[in-house]
Amino acid sequence: MSSGILVLGAGELGTEVLKSLAAHESSKDTQISVLLRPSAINSTDPSKAADIAAIQALGTTLVPGDIVNSSPAELAQLLPPITPSSPAPASSPDQARR
Repeated sequence: MSSGILVLGAGELGTEVLKSLAAHESSKDTQISVLLRPSAINSTDPSKAADIAAIQALGTTLVPGDIVNSSPAELAQLLPPITPSSPAPASSPDQARR
């Protein structure tokens, strides 16, 4: 089963995180995505366009979205549903009181 990682943003720290994730040996079965503002993805600024091309060259998927200006419902639509690999154990009323 493959897994996925979503990195929020690709500034100085986010870009280094993406590079490290892409280079990690276990990443071959992992979909690495990065949430970027649509204006950054579509920028005509040569420097920004080069940054976006470098991110894509790592094999990452660009996810357009704005964490600041989007509602929680809009952000939720960007993400796949989370399905646990095994159900969480049910807690009994006695366990909840401890």
